[in-house]
Amino acid sequence: QSIHGPNMIMLLLTYLFVSHSQMQKDYAKKSKTPLELKILKLNILNVEKKSREEEKMTFKIRTIEEKDIMETYEVIRNAFWDVYTPGCDEHYMVQQIRKVPEYIPELELVALDKDKIVGHVIFVKTVILTDQGKELEVISLGPIGVLPDYQRLGIGGQLIKTAIKRAQAAKFRAILLYGDPEIYRRKGFVPAETYGIRTADNVYMPACQIYPLENITKEEFAGKYFEHPCYQIDEQAAQEFDQQFSPRISRTGLASQRRFNKLIQEIRPFKG
Repeated sequence: QSIHGPNMIMLLLTYLFVSHSQMQKDYAKKSKTPLELKILKLNILNVEKKSREEEKMTFKIRTIEEKDIMETYEVIRNAFWDVYTPGCDEHYMVQQIRKVPEYIPELELVALDKDKIVGHVIFVKTVILTDQGKELEVISLGPIGVLPDYQRLGIGGQLIKTAIKRAQAAKFRAILLYGDPEIYRRKGFVPAETYGIRTADNVYMPACQIYPLENITKEEFAGKYFEHPCYQIDEQAAQEFDQQFSPRISRTGLASQRRFNKLIQEIRPFKG
């Protein structure tokens, strides 16, 4: 089959473009020394890194609004799906937190890429029952989630930093959470065990982390940290809640699930 008219012109233009690109590559190989090529690659990497850092600064953090409710469920569901266990129930957990009097609306924050919610965090008031028999009010962080396509851009860190400032202004004394120490150590959290804080079952758990919002001491804070009952999940209710969202396939044997199981195995009894 012959080629005529516009098709012939397109073929010639394609040939010229490909030939010119190859000539550029050949010239680069001939004219650049290994050191020059290395410098060129480093410059490209620096430009990409700078672009990535600038991208981190484009996200807006604000307090949640009524119109955000359903979208935040989607964000948390997508962020947690298959991370710790097959599927997830953290989006249902968010719904439960919003129902209790100890929920803190001013600390429920969203991160936005233009008008799209890409990150979310929520808090609830709870207590530490100290070894001295006192109840100390603290706040629990979580769930906190960022859409998979937006992870490793610093969004979770921005949400936490904003929440910390607000929590300090509200005179809360400490933030506690259960999470991977390798992640939250970079956010300024330390093991709760540092302050003699155990779980409600009176064991030390590496995943239990604390961020003091003021100067606190082990003598005052040592005791049992009680998560709010809203974190206790009714599996049947969670499954029914999940049915309103698009079906997803669950996976097992993921690295994050193995990491979660490892942290569970590192629980130690309190010897006091």
